[in-house]
Amino acid sequence: MKKSENFIERRILWAAGRHNLPSENGHLYQDIELKNYSGLELRHEEHFGRPVYFFFEDEKNWTTLGTRGICGVNDSTFNSIEYTDIQDLCGFDKLKSGMTRKEDLNELKVITSQKEIVFKSMSGGDFFALWNICLMLQRIS
Repeated sequence: MKKSENFIERRILWAAGRHNLPSENGHLYQDIELKNYSGLELRHEEHFGRPVYFFFEDEKNWTTLGTRGICGVNDSTFNSIEYTDIQDLCGFDKLKSGMTRKEDLNELKVITSQKEIVFKSMSGGDFFALWNICLMLQRIS
């Protein structure tokens, strides 16, 4: 059974609240003023749905969670993917190998059948919120 966009939006907002969001760099999309993010252009693609939550590192690295998918810019390269296409979420590879500390993680790697896409957030709480929300959305999609 396909979930409605309103249901997905409520789930994103519920999960964000459980992760103490909004934060300094994580915002409800409806609350941001794009003029404060110079050079930032959010692209609304048909498969992305309504934008709900926005994680901002800088103009070249940001991520937005929508009701049907995730989109973002990683080093000025735009990517988007539907939640139903996500096969796996990675981001803890460096942590497991001891190459980095948990507080320094800021790249969520999304694996599909065709490619790997990296989505960015600020390290720490914002990263874990992004990872956990995406994991929930992958499971309910």
